[in-house]
Amino acid sequence: MTFEPETVSASALREAIEALGYEVEEVGPYRNRGATTNSAPRLSFPENPPPALADALRKAKSEKRILVVDFWATWCGPCQKLKKHTLADEAVKKLLEGALLVLIDVDEHSAIARAWGVKSVPDVVFLSPDGRVLDRLHGFEGPVAFAKRLRNAMARHER
Repeated sequence: MTFEPETVSASALREAIEALGYEVEEVGPYRNRGATTNSAPRLSFPENPPPALADALRKAKSEKRILVVDFWATWCGPCQKLKKHTLADEAVKKLLEGALLVLIDVDEHSAIARAWGVKSVPDVVFLSPDGRVLDRLHGFEGPVAFAKRLRNAMARHER
């Protein structure tokens, strides 16, 4: 089943399907049915990460904030739309004050993109300060859905 993320959030789709009496299984490396934050997979950080990522990781650990790592490329239309439409949205910017946003150009840092399983861009990874994957977004998402995803990732980190 597919859905338009601009119109319907994944959680609303899940609720609607479950209300009909069906089980929902979300498939992806960051989702594990019934998983808690403690059982979420961890991403390994390279020995020499890009400086922006290394700085954000240190700050995330000291301030106990989540990391939002946006893998993007200059030639990627959806990446530019995410940056100009979603990340520039006032509500999203306000929420991002409680997180640390790191932009990683896949052309400049292909090794970490490969190591983290980035297959297409944009690919946005929501991480706890210790590297646990809280959520992952593949592709463009509008500001309302992105804000909800970010709030959910922050709530999972706080648990």
